Amino acid sequence: MATVIRVVIVAGFISALIGIFLYVIPRELAAFLLSLLRVFKYPTGDRVLRFIEDDPTQPLRAISTSVDPNVLGGLLILVTALTIPQLFAARPLFARNALRAMIAAMAVCLFLTFSRNALLAVTIAILFMVYLQLARRIPPLAAAILVFIGAPLIALAGFALLTLLPFTQTYAAHLIEGLQGQDRATLMRFGEYKDAFTLIARYPFFGVGFGSSPDIDTYIGVSSVYLLMAEEMGIIGLSVFLGVMILFFAAATRAWFAWTARDETLAPILLGLIAALVGAMIGGIFDHYFFNLKFPHSVALFWLYVALGMAVLRLRDDDRR
Repeated sequence: MATVIRVVIVAGFISALIGIFLYVIPRELAAFLLSLLRVFKYPTGDRVLRFIEDDPTQPLRAISTSVDPNVLGGLLILVTALTIPQLFAARPLFARNALRAMIAAMAVCLFLTFSRNALLAVTIAILFMVYLQLARRIPPLAAAILVFIGAPLIALAGFALLTLLPFTQTYAAHLIEGLQGQDRATLMRFGEYKDAFTLIARYPFFGVGFGSSPDIDTYIGVSSVYLLMAEEMGIIGLSVFLGVMILFFAAATRAWFAWTARDETLAPILLGLIAALVGAMIGGIFDHYFFNLKFPHSVALFWLYVALGMAVLRLRDDDRR
């Protein structure tokens, strides 16, 4: 298990480094290097680079080799949340200085994606880790109150820092536009949500499948995992997915509180997996890459984390026997 987690973390770190490298080098060189991946059916030419609102006059967005900056953001949600608990583990999987470097690279790459959704998801994943750690020491309700009070204060301090630093002011403006629903990407999402509810209302129980919409005035495709599931699999399919994830989180958190928290190796691994999947569930509210057949690697990575979480529980159960 430890070896698999090491591989996942290192792979995420390498992806973050590639994203940063391609961001800082000249754009022509970045486009050329990415176009070399055409043998893997990777996009080529000028369209391989991505910008805010797909406008070349706007800031460039980091993509690494993920094609889409939001997909890279989804990857960074998972690997960042998985890596952070190792920094505070009694027996970390890497040297602490190496972990600091990895987390720093992931954080920088996350900011360079300009993915507001990924930033929100990672923030909530970290807050969830803090809550679980506090809930081990004080009553869960008191821990929740502390997190709810502290989170807005930390968010305000972080946002103030973004607005004051010259090289992050563009990022701060991008966040404000999203919160106010003023930018084109946010307005397009609102339109997608409206159209998705129309399609779901017509085929509520079983959806329309994974092909195309049977009606000419509707389409399949929305920036939300949950609405996309409801479109394609109906309310029944969405309910099954949510039920599976609720059962997973219930089993994993119960086990973490009961016995895994005392295991110096498995505890930080399970905490990272739980927090990463919490972040992925939050990220799924405003994006679709964890349930989009166009991005099978993101879908596979999500379910890999679920499988690893269940494997940790099974390993611990076997040890107890």
